[in-house]
Amino acid sequence: MDKRVSNYEITKHMMQEKFASYDLSDICREWELTPTDSGAVLTLLARQYYVDGKSGSVLQEKDGILKEADHNVSMTLFDILTRRRQCASGEMVSVSSLSPMHLSNETSFFAPTAKSFEHRCRELAAACEKLGGVMYGKGDVCYLLPVFRDLSVAVSFWDSDDEFGPQLSFLCDRNILCFMHYETMMFLLCHVADRLKELISAFIPE
Repeated sequence: MDKRVSNYEITKHMMQEKFASYDLSDICREWELTPTDSGAVLTLLARQYYVDGKSGSVLQEKDGILKEADHNVSMTLFDILTRRRQCASGEMVSVSSLSPMHLSNETSFFAPTAKSFEHRCRELAAACEKLGGVMYGKGDVCYLLPVFRDLSVAVSFWDSDDEFGPQLSFLCDRNILCFMHYETMMFLLCHVADRLKELISAFIPE
């Protein structure tokens, strides 16, 4: 059977090889990561990941087995960790204000995700709190979510009504592009959306 590899996976493994050429001990000191015998441990969006010092791969534990993290997680961490440590500003701004030529309206980009949250405000709020979020700003559901170190993103959701469909938007720290490229920021936001959908799908009412 022909098992085709997606371009996302090809790019991830190219960057993984490049990341493996860096001195992980330097990265651990720079970002205050927890070293292990074979690499390092870190937390991204309330989930623990392992960085393999030899292969450069980013791993996460699933059902007691370490497996490669997906493209969005891996590319986000490769970008962050190969930079000098940065400080967040604490000021949240719209995605479009960071690079309007790339994405003039992020609500359109995340429209399918917004649709999946429709009429599930309770579940979405519970998912945000599961990720360590705190209520923030305006919206039927709006939370500030801790991502990595002092870097956070905010998610704002307005449910549909008789006149408008559901709307989902993100706010990012003004300094986020010091942590990562613009394209990487979109990988990160897609990861945030995926984590929220994952937690909502597993939601059990009390």
